[in-house]
Amino acid sequence: MRPSRRLLALALMLVATTTLVAPAAAASADPPSTVYVNSGVTCDDSGSGTEDLPFCNLQPAADQAVAGQTIVVAPSPAEYGSVTISRSGTPGAPITFTSIGKQKPVLLGAVSLAGVHDVTFSGIQVIGLGGTAAIGVTGSTDVTIDRALLQPASGNTAASGVTIDGDSSGVTVSKSEIQGFQGPIVRVDPGALHVTVTTNVLQAHGSGGVAIHGAVDAAVTGNAFTAGCGGYITIDGGASATVENNVSNVTTGTGCPSPTVGLSVDADSAAGVHADYNAYRTLAPAVEDDWGGTTYPTAAAFQTATGQGAHDLDLSTAAGSIPPENSPLLDSADANAPGELSTDFNGNPRADDPLVADTGIGTPAADRGPYERQDLIGPVVAMTPVEGLAPLATTFKVTSSGTSPWNEPVSYTVDFGDGGGSMPVASGDVLSHTYRTPGVYTETTTAADTGGTRSTATQTVTVGTVAPPKVTMALGAETFTNPALGQTEILPGYAGGTVTVSEPWEVSSAVIDWGDGATSDLATDTATISISHGYSVVGSYPVTLTVTDRLGRVSTASGTATAGDAFSRTVDDPKRVYDSRSGGGVDKVPAGGVVKLSLDQLNAGFGEADGALVNVTVTNAKSSGFIAVYPDGTPTPTTSNVDYAAGQTVANHALALAGGDGIVDFYNHSTGPVDLIVDTYGFQTHGEVGDTYQPAGPVRVLDTRSGLGAPAGAVASKDTVTFQVAGTNGVPADAAEVVMNLTATDTKSAGFLTAYAHGTTRPGISNADWTTGQTACSLVVIPLTDGKVTLYNSGPGTADFLADLVGYYNQYGDASVFLPSAPQRLLDTRSGLGSNGQIAKLQPGQTITLPVASHVNAPAAGVSAVEINLTTTNESSPGYITAYPHGAARPTTSSVDFAGGQTVANMAIVPVGANGSIDLYNGGGATVDLLVDLYGGYYQYPSN
Repeated sequence: MRPSRRLLALALMLVATTTLVAPAAAASADPPSTVYVNSGVTCDDSGSGTEDLPFCNLQPAADQAVAGQTIVVAPSPAEYGSVTISRSGTPGAPITFTSIGKQKPVLLGAVSLAGVHDVTFSGIQVIGLGGTAAIGVTGSTDVTIDRALLQPASGNTAASGVTIDGDSSGVTVSKSEIQGFQGPIVRVDPGALHVTVTTNVLQAHGSGGVAIHGAVDAAVTGNAFTAGCGGYITIDGGASATVENNVSNVTTGTGCPSPTVGLSVDADSAAGVHADYNAYRTLAPAVEDDWGGTTYPTAAAFQTATGQGAHDLDLSTAAGSIPPENSPLLDSADANAPGELSTDFNGNPRADDPLVADTGIGTPAADRGPYERQDLIGPVVAMTPVEGLAPLATTFKVTSSGTSPWNEPVSYTVDFGDGGGSMPVASGDVLSHTYRTPGVYTETTTAADTGGTRSTATQTVTVGTVAPPKVTMALGAETFTNPALGQTEILPGYAGGTVTVSEPWEVSSAVIDWGDGATSDLATDTATISISHGYSVVGSYPVTLTVTDRLGRVSTASGTATAGDAFSRTVDDPKRVYDSRSGGGVDKVPAGGVVKLSLDQLNAGFGEADGALVNVTVTNAKSSGFIAVYPDGTPTPTTSNVDYAAGQTVANHALALAGGDGIVDFYNHSTGPVDLIVDTYGFQTHGEVGDTYQPAGPVRVLDTRSGLGAPAGAVASKDTVTFQVAGTNGVPADAAEVVMNLTATDTKSAGFLTAYAHGTTRPGISNADWTTGQTACSLVVIPLTDGKVTLYNSGPGTADFLADLVGYYNQYGDASVFLPSAPQRLLDTRSGLGSNGQIAKLQPGQTITLPVASHVNAPAAGVSAVEINLTTTNESSPGYITAYPHGAARPTTSSVDFAGGQTVANMAIVPVGANGSIDLYNGGGATVDLLVDLYGGYYQYPSN
């Protein structure tokens, strides 16, 4: 049984688990000091986390961590998942989780530290989900959370940033940015010991900032608080704590149930709390302090009433960033406060500003809040030129004065970035330097004052190659590997390929114009880049790649992208979807009438379906005419799909392409009414994975007259004949559908033929209809289950059946895709169209060659087959037309059968010869006019 036809995902991943057995000698080897996690490259969660083959996820790395090990987590395009840390370090060898560089990797979920000790979690962004904390610490000691960025997912504000339970001790939260949580930013539960919250930037949101409930010996030091409701710092339940050097902008947000409080200490905790050196900028109705239930709007009022806050400040302007020069926050902190760090939020050292008086205590003098103002000694340099061709001669000069704003001497060094190392340079000196090798270099100038402050300035120097980068672009199908089927599959509607750049470092921008109005910017950090694009309308498009290098030079490459349809069907195809006779009566479609059927009505309303494959039957015709099937909203074509005479019942296969409104028109081009019947086989789509087409033959696989494919003998009334298709004539055993031209002949009564998969229930449709003595043919798509096809004779008399194989569909696969086109007439012997203007019927035994590939909207060299409607008219005796690839031996098959005096049409899928042409052979004994209408072509992507 084949899988479901509806594929909900275009990419599948097979995860294989391999157990590795190490040799005995490896058992004593020391574990690596560094373990790597990087989901953005080739990775393996069953490995050991080397730099070349890192873990994909954080959890496997955490599960194997040992004391002294550093787990390095790289930023990745996708977020990492939740992690539970359950392994511990030692006092001298902690386990450290950290990031690479300044960019923080993102973890979506929660971090849980349960029953661990001596663990540091640093430099990682955690986006909290659900009702749990972003980081939860339970039963753990000596844990540090440093340089983290914690925030809830969009629309999820219920949880806290960090929670520390009462069985934990020695937990430090430092240099982190925590914002947006509805619960407390940091919550410390009763019984917790020695918790420190220091040098953080904290934005309260709902119910407060740092909440210390009954904890012992906590410290809240050097933080910046902004926004939110409740208390920025809340201490209750008999807790003991020190609160110093914090900077708060105390405002009451919209929707807060009560005025916001900077520091709130309940009566049970007042005796155990020491508060000093804090600074507030407070806007009423918010208040600075609530001590034992009494609020105090100013620092002076708070000090007078409680004896606390002797050095607190009232600020007139908002604070929280680096203090400006002469700010009262400068050098006014308690440098000896519990939890005060030697470096600030940005990693800068504490620095004594000589331009302000030291009003704090301890050395070195410290600023209040998380930021320390530094001596502004940033070097100013002049370098020219900074771009050009190799060898590039430059001049360099430090234009800074050599004395800092704090009146300290400043010295300078320069590293030109091309391997020569750093060298001292004095202010005003001019240096000459030549870059001899093409590349991009970073020149770095470092300034240092006598107080220990250092600052760097960098600039990029681009040294180009003599010629701009060479670029190439190869375009083809976009594919993926389906592990369930073990095969490569085409993604219909997509084009894929590669771009190659000779000097990727030299490229500043690369833009692809896909030819449909869309563009893509490429990141050219490697020499070979995979590209992919989905088209809303299938076809072939001119694609242009434009690459600009760092010197402004432009290189281009061009190609053609082709995106086609795949074939798909629902579980109830084939299916009758329209019958104008339903409800009684006949002649429901008037002369000149149009029946409009939506893709939904045609059982094709899925994904990005273009149209349905249908069998159209006309009956009860009162006069001769034809049915034209075409997209709604487009002009009525001059081509025909089903030709009929008065009193005939005639059927033909058609591709029912929908207009932009998803509707297909069926137009009755006659002077009399008819009845119309529509049966579906499936649909063409570029919105999901579908089956791809492979031409085969044409070759005859059944002839009940001669015993080919089944025992000789006409098929009896209401009887069937079954024959093998898969596994023969190049059709694989696992083919999904087979395409055949079916013919009924020697018919002893009127009737119709129904084709279906052997072993399945016969559908209530007809494929070919005939009257007594008539030869009728029709193109049919038949699903396969066991590789056999069954044909049913509905008539009361016998009939012989013939089946000519023309192709098959792979289940998904990478064969040909279909490119539909508006109906276009390629040949009409009545007018000389397609025959070099020669107006002449096709003679008996004559073959005419017709170029077809050039008319398909795809590169002609890749067109494997065309879908055409063949119409014969003005013939005087019975006969047939055989269509086959030009240059191939003529097969003993027929593509359309006709009788004298009839106009007969039949759809055919014909393989294309090597020169893009097909041959059309008149197998009858009389002349005949032949019309050929093109409805699209099948395109086979070139093999890589």
